Amino acid sequence: MIAKGNLHADGGKLIDYILSAERGERVELGGERGFEFFSDDPREAADLMQRMALLVTNSEKPWFHTQTRLAPGEHLSNEQWEEVVDREEKRLGFTGLPRMWTFHVDEATGERHLHAAWYRVDVENERAVDPGLFKLRLKELSRTLEKEFALHEVSNHRQPHDRAKTADRDEVEESRRLGTDVRTIRTTILDCLQQADNGKAFKAALGAQGYELAAGDRRDCFVVVDQAGGQHALNKKLTGLTLAETRDRLADLDRSQLPGVEQAKELQAERAAQERMKHGRGVEAAGQGIAPSDGPQRGAVAEIKPLGKTAGEIRLAWGVTRGGAQFAEEIENRGLILVYVTAEEAQASERAKAFAKAVGRQNRAMKEGFAVVDQRGTVTRIDQRVTGDQWEEIEKRLGVIDRDSLLSVADAREAMKEANRAAWREQQERERPATAIETKIADALKTTMTGTEFAEALDKAGLTITRTNAADVEALAALRHDDQLAAASGIEMSGRYFARLEIGDLAAVTKSGDVFRLSPHQLDVVEIDQRLADVQPRMASVTEARAFNQLSREETAALWADIRAENTARRVASSEARDAGREFRAAAASVQHAKQETIETAEQAVDSGARAAGGLLGGIASMVDKLFDFLADMIAPPPPPTPEQAERMERAAEERQEQAAMIASAAEQEARFQELQRQMARDDAERQLKEQHDRQYREEHERDR
Repeated sequence: MIAKGNLHADGGKLIDYILSAERGERVELGGERGFEFFSDDPREAADLMQRMALLVTNSEKPWFHTQTRLAPGEHLSNEQWEEVVDREEKRLGFTGLPRMWTFHVDEATGERHLHAAWYRVDVENERAVDPGLFKLRLKELSRTLEKEFALHEVSNHRQPHDRAKTADRDEVEESRRLGTDVRTIRTTILDCLQQADNGKAFKAALGAQGYELAAGDRRDCFVVVDQAGGQHALNKKLTGLTLAETRDRLADLDRSQLPGVEQAKELQAERAAQERMKHGRGVEAAGQGIAPSDGPQRGAVAEIKPLGKTAGEIRLAWGVTRGGAQFAEEIENRGLILVYVTAEEAQASERAKAFAKAVGRQNRAMKEGFAVVDQRGTVTRIDQRVTGDQWEEIEKRLGVIDRDSLLSVADAREAMKEANRAAWREQQERERPATAIETKIADALKTTMTGTEFAEALDKAGLTITRTNAADVEALAALRHDDQLAAASGIEMSGRYFARLEIGDLAAVTKSGDVFRLSPHQLDVVEIDQRLADVQPRMASVTEARAFNQLSREETAALWADIRAENTARRVASSEARDAGREFRAAAASVQHAKQETIETAEQAVDSGARAAGGLLGGIASMVDKLFDFLADMIAPPPPPTPEQAERMERAAEERQEQAAMIASAAEQEARFQELQRQMARDDAERQLKEQHDRQYREEHERDR
C-alpha cells in the first residue's frame, strides 16, 4: 500500500479532481460528511467552505488530499477501504472534520485506488488543523495496514532491481503518455552502460535491447531513445557520472555519425511500423494501400484532409516568417493568440473529454506544446501537419519564445470572449441611432462657427463635454456600486445615470450630474476637439465637470434658499400686518360702539327731562332758552372756559388726534398688506415657472436615457 498526501489551496478544483475520471477509468463515490450543511452540490459546497476558511483562519491551503493505492492484483472490501479512510483521518488529526472520498476504478482490470479530501478548518475553534509530518505518518500507517490486512508490502524505497534513480517529472510524464515502464527502461540503460567497456560496446548493447543512442541537442550530451520514442538523457541522475565523465567513457564514438534525437525517433517509428507489417498488422485489401501507422511514413499514406480556417492562417503565418518572434507577431496580427499548453492543462482536457464521452457529448483533448487559440476559443496545435515542416525545425523556431510570457489556454479563451463582446458592442454602437444629447451636440456643431459659439451653445443646453481618464472610470464604478448597494438596502438611490466608460472616451456631463457616453460614430470627434481647444487649454475630465456642476447646483440651491427665506419672512410680516389690522379694526369698532352708546344715553336723558318738565311746553321753553343763548353769544361773547372745561376740551382734542393716528396707521398697514400680497403672487408665479422648467428638463432627460 502506498499513501501520499498534500495540502490544497482550491477546494473546488480538488473536488473536481476526485470526482473526475481519467481515460479508461470510472469514478465511484465512497462517502461524504459535512458537505451537506453547505450545499447539495459538492463543488458549490467546497467553494463556500473555501470562502469561510479565508474569513475564519486566513488559511491559504485549507484542504488536504490523500491518494492510496494497493499493489497490482490486490483488493479490499468497501468496509476495509472505509477503515483506511478513518485511520488516515485519525492519524492526520482530522477527526470529525468534513471529508469526501471516491474510488477511481480501472475499467479493464477492476483495480481501484482511493482519493480522500478533508476540509481541515475547525470552524468552532477558528483554526486550521496542522497534519504535521504527514508524509512520514502516512508511510507508517501504510506499513501497519499492510500487516493488518495481509497485503503485499510496497516499499517507498528504491528496490535492488531498480538501481537507477527516479526519473524527472518530464520523463515520467512522457513515459505515462507512451505507456512504457520508465523504471525498467532506466535500469536497462544503466545495465548496458555498466557492462560495456567503451562507447561502441554500449551502443551495441542498447541496439540489442531495441534502443537507439542519439546525440543530444543541448550541452553536447547523449540521449537514449526507446522503442516507443521516449527519450532518456545520460545524465548524472541516471548513470552517476558527470557530463565530462560520460564523454570520456564514450570517447571512441563519433558524435557526427550518431543520429539526432528526432532522427532516432523516426528510426524507432519505422522499426515499429516494420514490426507491425511483419506480423500482419496494418495490411489491407488489395487496392486500398497501406494503413498509416503512429509514426512517420515514407510510403503511401491516407488521404490528407484540407486545413481548416485557423490552421490555414497558422500555415500562412509560418510561411511568411523566419523566426519565433516574427511568427508570434504575425499570429497576433491575424487576430489569434499564441499559447503554450502545459501538462496540467493537457491532463485536464483529457479528463474533460472522458467525462463528455461518458455523458454522450463531444469535447476535444489538447496536447502539450505550442498552440493557437482562435476567435471561437478553439485550440489548434502547432505541429507538422499545420506548419508543413519537420519537428526539428518547429522546435528550433519556437524554442526562442518565452513560454511564461504567453497566456494560458483559459486566459486566452477569456480574452477572445472579451474581444468578441467588444466587437459586438462596437457593432451595436454603429447601428444604434443618435441619442437626444448627441443630437444636441451635433446641432450645436452645425449651427456654430467658432469654439466660443460652440461652448456657449453647450452651456445653454446644460452640457459639458469631457475626456475620460483612469480616475473617472474608478469614480463612476464606485458611484454605480453605491447605487446598487442603496437599492439592495432599500435606501433611496441617487437618481443619476452613470455610463460605463473606458479611458479616452468622450462623455457628456449634465448640470444635474448625469454622465452619458458619446459615440465617435455619431459625432465628429476631431471637430469637437478642435472647437473646444480654442476656448480651453485642455478638455475637462468627468470628475472635474461633475464637481464644477455640483458647486453650481449648491450655489443655486443657496440662492433659492435665500429667496424662500425672504418669502417666508414676507409671509410672516404679512400675517402680522393682517393681525394688527384686525386688532385695529376691532379697537375702532369698540370706540365707535362706545360713542354710539354715549350719544344714545344722552338722548335718552334729554327725552326723560323733557317729559319730566311737562311735555311740549318744556320743549318750547327749552328752544326759547337756546335762542336767547345764541343771541346773547352773538351780542356778547361767552366768558373764557374754566380750568375744568379747558382740561376736558384738551382731553377731547387728544382723543381725536389718537383716533386720527390709529386710522392713519391702519391705512399704512393695509397698504403694506396689499403690497405683500402682490409680492407673494409674483413669487408664486416664479415658482410655478421654475417647476414647469424643471419638469420639462426631467422629461427631456428621461427621453435621453
